[in-house]
Amino acid sequence: MPYDRNEIGILFINTLIGRMRGSRQFRFFCIIPFLLAVTILLSVKINSSPAFTFARDDQVLSLEELLKQADAAMAGSAWENAQDYFQKALIQADDSSKDYIQDRLQWCNANTSLEKRYEDETLARYIRQTGPEEALDLLTLVLEHIRNNFYEAENLDTKQLLQDSLLQLQAATENPAIYGQFQIKPQDLALLTREIISLRHNLDARGALDFESLPVMLDQLCRQSSQAGLGFSWPVLELAWSFTDNLDQYSYILTPQQYEIFSDRLSGFYVGTGLDLIFPGDYPVVFDVVPDGPAQTAGVQPGDILIKIDNTDGRGLSPAQVSKLLLGSPNTKVTIIVKRDTQELTLIVKRQLVESPSVRYVRMLDEQIGFLRVASFDHDTAMEMRRAIDKLKKRGARSLIIDLRCNGGGVMDSAIDAVRLFIDSGTIVTVSSSHETTRYSAGGDYFHPYDMPLVICVDKKTASAAEIFTAALQDHHRGVVVGRKTLGKAVIQTIFSLKPHLSAICITTSRYLPPDNNDFHRIGLDPDITIESNTTDSSIPDSVKYYLDPHNPTLTEAVNQLKQPIQL
Repeated sequence: MPYDRNEIGILFINTLIGRMRGSRQFRFFCIIPFLLAVTILLSVKINSSPAFTFARDDQVLSLEELLKQADAAMAGSAWENAQDYFQKALIQADDSSKDYIQDRLQWCNANTSLEKRYEDETLARYIRQTGPEEALDLLTLVLEHIRNNFYEAENLDTKQLLQDSLLQLQAATENPAIYGQFQIKPQDLALLTREIISLRHNLDARGALDFESLPVMLDQLCRQSSQAGLGFSWPVLELAWSFTDNLDQYSYILTPQQYEIFSDRLSGFYVGTGLDLIFPGDYPVVFDVVPDGPAQTAGVQPGDILIKIDNTDGRGLSPAQVSKLLLGSPNTKVTIIVKRDTQELTLIVKRQLVESPSVRYVRMLDEQIGFLRVASFDHDTAMEMRRAIDKLKKRGARSLIIDLRCNGGGVMDSAIDAVRLFIDSGTIVTVSSSHETTRYSAGGDYFHPYDMPLVICVDKKTASAAEIFTAALQDHHRGVVVGRKTLGKAVIQTIFSLKPHLSAICITTSRYLPPDNNDFHRIGLDPDITIESNTTDSSIPDSVKYYLDPHNPTLTEAVNQLKQPIQL
């Protein structure tokens, strides 16, 4: 019986789950995953730029030159640069060349996603340590979450999802950065690649598939993978990761170690150095330091450029590589060399239990204006904000600036509770999933709103939970929003523990609308007063030091707004 492409994909998932459960070779217990009691809005990663030369933004290139540059970038494995060139080429392309460009762009996307994922070497270790039954159990749970919890599951082109995921498997077998983490047998790896390509072509060419043979196909991939040196479980686990990655840009799976670190960071406590880093160029830059944390105690300051970690040069290191070097056991030490202005300083940081508050830099800007920065929305952010505001009021604050610049989000419920500190009635946010719509409102016995004048500072890195907070206060005319247009992320992710495994899946489960019901996803929120960036010197590190400078234009305008009658 023939099926259309969506039916094929749905049947593939349903059949694969059913066949796995009935398989004698891969028996396991069906465990209902425990839903971690936290809905999060994930912050946006800031990754280092690949070592490749871009054409200047104002330089207009022909289609031929764009494709030439793209091919050169691909040859150098500069996948993100190649993506940029192909995307620009699509604008100029005619119908005869668009398919070719789209195929090349998809290949670059697959390699970019893979390399970012495998930057964390714990993933390869996890794959090597995971047995066949455990791997298939995890894949089954992932597919169930996609089917039951992904917010666009009903509209998901699942056959295309399978195609994209198989393409990532193929890319992994041809990318030295990935298979270099395994003991590869080249001839057998080539056979595995051909097997994946054959499966992709069969899926694409046929209007219907023999679903009874799919588990056999998967079993064949596993056997070939084992012979190639990737391990028997690799295709199954890679499919689990690829299925999730290809849902949207915000969904992914965490390895057991990543899940542990994530949970610790979200709770506000972790063992480490207390450094918040960004990767704007060749070297990591200290965006901020945790107050009273090990790094601050050792003398590290925002804006410092991380030149060396112990004996490892910081140039070109990925976030995962830097994290691996900085994390360690309590009371151990790490020596770092930082560049500050023209000086290079050697500092010894003792790793300790770090309490990382989300509310920082609580201070008076003058006799009546209080200031606080919210770095992220964690579990205790609303309570931290209340303590900070009460402290500022005791110092004489009659108005308040809340700085949300570079706040990438956090826990949705925390942002909602923070809004309740400032309004006592009305809608805060409306959240819609594939199952239900929930409207969150202000008020409650435990919330007694502050009535002081308010200014909120935002920029292009203000996202998700921070946008919920900003939009709610803006729509209720409760504060003036100053700065630049925000990122525009109006979808919500939920973390599900993949029990009995120690890993977890982060999946987009819903979208949200602000009180005025205007969807700003991928658009961003417009400030009431827009401040254009006047930073043209690329040598100025992008750190909290710049944001807190008294002469910073956004901060200056925020102060000016509070020194005059506010018109809302």
